Amino acid sequence: MNGWHLKDLVPGLYVALLALLLGRALRRWFDPVPGRVWAAFGAVLLLLLGPVLVGGRVLLPVEILTRTPPWGVLRPARPEIANRLQLDLVSQITPALALVRREVRAGEWPLWNHLAGTGMPLLADPQSQPFQPLVVLAWPLPLDQAAGVTAALRVLAALVFLFLFLRRQGLGELPALAGSLAYSLGGFLLLWLGWPIANSAALLPLLLYALALTVDRGARRDFLLLSVAVASVLLAGQPETAVAILCNEA
Repeated sequence: MNGWHLKDLVPGLYVALLALLLGRALRRWFDPVPGRVWAAFGAVLLLLLGPVLVGGRVLLPVEILTRTPPWGVLRPARPEIANRLQLDLVSQITPALALVRREVRAGEWPLWNHLAGTGMPLLADPQSQPFQPLVVLAWPLPLDQAAGVTAALRVLAALVFLFLFLRRQGLGELPALAGSLAYSLGGFLLLWLGWPIANSAALLPLLLYALALTVDRGARRDFLLLSVAVASVLLAGQPETAVAILCNEA
């Protein structure tokens, strides 16, 4: 019987736990985010991704699979698909993520995709995102729930770190919040939210904030954060935008 189940809350609770840990880490070692700002970020995530975080929905165009072979062999030869532009999510990106998980859990390096024709590199395939932090953090959850969690973490990272960066530039709390919302809910990040290219947009504020901290204070923990930010951008899974971001910051 279909319907809402208690397990549907797991993605939302998991994102809330990660946000709590991030907030404590920022308060202890970097700059704190006020509780009212966290509340605003939480409201934004619920409005944007509530159905997949606490409603049991899946943030993948799985309907496409019902219209293609072998499931769609009894349907018309050219069936209508809701949004063909999202075909890559279920035909390339998510299968690559699933294979990476399978290899890692088996204790193997995700080096080769033996399921793609005669085979192709898996570790070297940017779409597989094997060590991208925003993807790895969702590994504890099933793949269908992980898609929504990764999307929420992308938006959350952009919200939090752009707010902190703008505060570091001397903006007040309200202008910084407005700028954070404008960027994180902008067309680029939300348009590509399910694709690896969204990692670059989501991690740019982290890189900017780490650079600002390093210039302003230059503590060891600031350089460590900058190293983490650079590594995360390099592991974004979209080399073109990752290189562009790093070159512009350099």
